[in-house]
Amino acid sequence: LYAVAQAGSPNVSRTVNLYEERARLSLYARALLVMTFHEIDPPTTDRIDTLTADLLADSITSANGIHWEEADRDFWNWNTDTRTTAMVLQALTRVMPESDLLPNIVRWLMVARSGDTWETIQETAWSLMALTDYMTISGDLRPDYPFGVTFNDETLVEGQTTPDNATVMRRLVVD
Repeated sequence: LYAVAQAGSPNVSRTVNLYEERARLSLYARALLVMTFHEIDPPTTDRIDTLTADLLADSITSANGIHWEEADRDFWNWNTDTRTTAMVLQALTRVMPESDLLPNIVRWLMVARSGDTWETIQETAWSLMALTDYMTISGDLRPDYPFGVTFNDETLVEGQTTPDNATVMRRLVVD
């Protein structure tokens, strides 16, 4: 239903029927349902609000951030808790872009990596999609801040980061 809605041909009646069975759905399926309803009719939030509240009630907060753990492993759909967390982040980014919870979900996803990737292709794909959506709404793609490097009370470099120079690398070597 999510894929069909993304393609521009949502099946509203089946989506509503699935909503009525939401208690039986896994957490990642609820996140997909949030995104499906958001795609179908963003201004109508009753069902989205209910699903979002249910997802938030199932969140787990730790020193590493906020994440979700499925009650059962769904090997048929390649699901993991990291994939679920990424899907929930993507859903919340769309329906609660101003939420203070989002950076804590991002932090948990970043800690969940093994080196530069996540454990599975599904985790990596969903994490990258969710993090890209987050970067778009958070302003991370529009940097505008001063920076400086000080060593032994001596300023070695300072400047202003803007979208025009954010990807310019500066090399600093101190003997």
